[in-house]
Amino acid sequence: MNIEKDPSKVTTIVFFGRTGSGKSSLANMIAGKKVFDIGDSLESKTCEAEMEIVPWRFDPSKKIKLVDNPGFADNMPEMTNQ
Repeated sequence: MNIEKDPSKVTTIVFFGRTGSGKSSLANMIAGKKVFDIGDSLESKTCEAEMEIVPWRFDPSKKIKLVDNPGFADNMPEMTNQ
């Protein structure tokens, strides 16, 4: 059985937050490697939801689905820095 198609074998973590809050950095830390691009400013680097399935570094027989999302208010530039 393909572990990526069996939802009981995959733990999903979804990251939400404001632009520049470190969602992608946290996802990379949990993955134990760089799987999502990160920016170095308050401009959004993530333009649409991105997903990666990685082995859990403490138990490689388990998988984690990491879902990185754009920052809140990215579609409303006038609210991004409020």
